[in-house]
Amino acid sequence: IMLRIAQVAPLWEPVPPRTYGGTELVVYLLTQHLVKLGHEVTLFGCKGSKLPQAPNLRFVPCFDMPLREYQDKVGAIWPALYENQLMERVMHYSGEFDVIHNHLGFQLLPFYTQVQAPILTTLHGVFKPDSITEFLQGYKHLPYVSISDFQRKPCPNLNYVKTIYHGLALSTIEPCLDAKPDGYL
Repeated sequence: IMLRIAQVAPLWEPVPPRTYGGTELVVYLLTQHLVKLGHEVTLFGCKGSKLPQAPNLRFVPCFDMPLREYQDKVGAIWPALYENQLMERVMHYSGEFDVIHNHLGFQLLPFYTQVQAPILTTLHGVFKPDSITEFLQGYKHLPYVSISDFQRKPCPNLNYVKTIYHGLALSTIEPCLDAKPDGYL
């Protein structure tokens, strides 16, 4: 079955990131694989993203540059302003998708009734009991993917559908199998 999938990336870094290897790298690897499987994928992210050319891959730019670079140029910013623009674009296109895969985090959750496709949220961050975990309780019925079983501990009653560990492109890693004096491999 071919699906129409939206991938919603954070705006802080391009997809894939130039040096940082976090959420945006996972989004890139997942998007590449979904495209290879034949799914129609639309990626929402910042300009500067470098995606493979494929007839079943569309990019919707949602800000002129990575927010990290923008912050370096202008100083303090309110990221929520730009994330709101991103979410407005997702809502605008939402009728075109079978599923919206949210990598942005909690910001998209309040809009789940405003979009025309189900939202699956992968929680990429580490959480501790605080206001964010309290906020998530209002959306505990929505489906979530955790990146480790340990990550679930602060919010154990969310609707976790699966734990999926972050993947790596093993072809890009050169192993060093010599143990260092301090025991680091």
